[in-house]
Amino acid sequence: MELTFFPTPYPDETIYSVLCRFHLRLGRPSYYYTCEKLIGRNLSLNTYVPHGIGLLASRLPEYTELTGEYLIHKTTMFPYFAPFLSEERKCAFSEYMLDKSNDSADYSITNLKVGSLRYPKHLYLRFCKSCWKEEIQMYGEPYWHRVHQLPGVMMCPHHKKPLMDSPILVSHSNYDFHAASVSMIEKSRICGHFKGDVADKLILLSQNSQWLLENGHERNTYEQTFPRYDLWLRNKGLSSLNGRVWHNKIFSAVNSFFGEDFLKMVDAYDEDQTYTWSKRILFGSSKLQHPMYHILLHILLAGSTATFLDSDCQAPKPYGESPWPCRNPICPYNLKDVIDEIDMKYDRGLYRASFECPHCGFIYKRKHPIPKKEQYAGNIYVASYGRLWFQKLRECIVEQGLSPRRTCEYLKCDMYTVQKYAVQLGYMKPEDTTEHLNVRNKRTEPVQNKKPVLSENDERDRLRQMWIQLITDNPNANRSLLKMLASTDYNRLVKSDRVWLEEHLPQSTQASFVDWKSRDTEYLEKVQEAVGELRDSTGKPVWISLHRITLQTGIHQIRNKKSLAKMPKTAAFLSENVESIDDWRKRKIIWAIRILRENDKTVTPFKIAAVAAINSNIIDTFYDFIYDCLRQEEIIEKN
Repeated sequence: MELTFFPTPYPDETIYSVLCRFHLRLGRPSYYYTCEKLIGRNLSLNTYVPHGIGLLASRLPEYTELTGEYLIHKTTMFPYFAPFLSEERKCAFSEYMLDKSNDSADYSITNLKVGSLRYPKHLYLRFCKSCWKEEIQMYGEPYWHRVHQLPGVMMCPHHKKPLMDSPILVSHSNYDFHAASVSMIEKSRICGHFKGDVADKLILLSQNSQWLLENGHERNTYEQTFPRYDLWLRNKGLSSLNGRVWHNKIFSAVNSFFGEDFLKMVDAYDEDQTYTWSKRILFGSSKLQHPMYHILLHILLAGSTATFLDSDCQAPKPYGESPWPCRNPICPYNLKDVIDEIDMKYDRGLYRASFECPHCGFIYKRKHPIPKKEQYAGNIYVASYGRLWFQKLRECIVEQGLSPRRTCEYLKCDMYTVQKYAVQLGYMKPEDTTEHLNVRNKRTEPVQNKKPVLSENDERDRLRQMWIQLITDNPNANRSLLKMLASTDYNRLVKSDRVWLEEHLPQSTQASFVDWKSRDTEYLEKVQEAVGELRDSTGKPVWISLHRITLQTGIHQIRNKKSLAKMPKTAAFLSENVESIDDWRKRKIIWAIRILRENDKTVTPFKIAAVAAINSNIIDTFYDFIYDCLRQEEIIEKN
């Protein structure tokens, strides 16, 4: 049955708002009558994935050009999700919304997994008062905007003012029509008061959300979008060249850039870096994450979602733009830019690049990044001299019969290199090389004129005489200078004669500026306060570990054994209060039993494990403890 009329959607109007205006045009009949008129059954007005758009579009007159695709792109949140959906999930979303069957089965939450996403939830439909005033002047009526209903959007992207919470609950909009009206303004209240940096960040988030709503459906699927994260992270120094992501740096960068107040406001604040929303995005590429968190990461990395999705991010180039110069002195292309590609890796915090000349085969390597203009001079590490160099070596020694000295001059390298490769390739005999090379190649030959081996007592006396003579010759030298003048003998005395050495060292001029006694008292108070806060914290018990106390107090000396040995009070308190993992689990079990009792639930080991978040295999080892806790409860109740 074709509809005789249907409202044309306004810019950025939600499909729910369009249906509300249709409901008004019908004279505000019952909700079920309007649904029957639209698609012949009840509507599923889910905010993100409304079911029945295809059936609705099939009932509209053809000349309206309001196709199912148009309604999805212009009146639903689908473009907001599109760049972060895989090809398979994108098709599932479209098929669900365009389904023309008269079946109202609502599987959007379970199958498409939208309802389980983490995101900041607001209770009421929102609007911008300035937008409504302009719409009344332009269209004669206000309407609900898509961007105003998005999670994290608390400021209007156009007027840069806080949004208003209407009296309409979001949950009520799922089963009734509540059209936007001026009368709602008096019953509404502002969603928050934002100032300074927080307001700027909220405006930035809303503007990027608006851009995504308008352009997201035209972007690639997530399989093509996700690799961009690797380039942007590398460009910002948040991942290595080989793809290793430094999540601790990302965690710090997020908190530093956005600030704790803003992150808590949009439910993006993570207390520690164990399991953050940025990790879920970068590790779980196959799992759907809410677009708001993608937008926050885009702002951090590229400044905006538009820049992230549309701009080409160049990978870091620590050695400048190609081509690079050949450094083979005998190559016709020496110091000319002929190397188009390099083999670059990232190992143990350092870039490592291998440069190979395509004309002579000469290979040299670099570890540290170096500007392009400085690559034509200076030392290099030669990995291989290449085919041209070995060809010239044969010509010089075999065909022309040049001496090694003349060959060095021609090949522009040292004597050892010429003789080494000449021997390896059979152009020279080892006995014809210089003595320097013979020493390197004949390590097994007996060493002549060895020094006589001294006895232990004689060696100790020699070292003592040497040290006394050193002090006599340098009467004003301090300990550091004496160590530098005779480091080898000093190290031997430390190992074999430390007591004597300490007696014959100059008086140390370094005074201890740390008052460990007062520091012990100061740190003890802070540690006691931190442990008390951890024990008294509400909710699930926190593990009182040395690491947690360090994070709570910021005192890293308590993890240093030498420093802790100088603070006996603090050390004694920590030894008594730092928990083992089993002690922590016992506290969680006691807490879980109390929670189950308060909720009038039966107490079983399985339920205790679920509430306390303890692995079911581990909870088996605590059966006796659980039994004792329950038995003690019974004794207390009887008394």
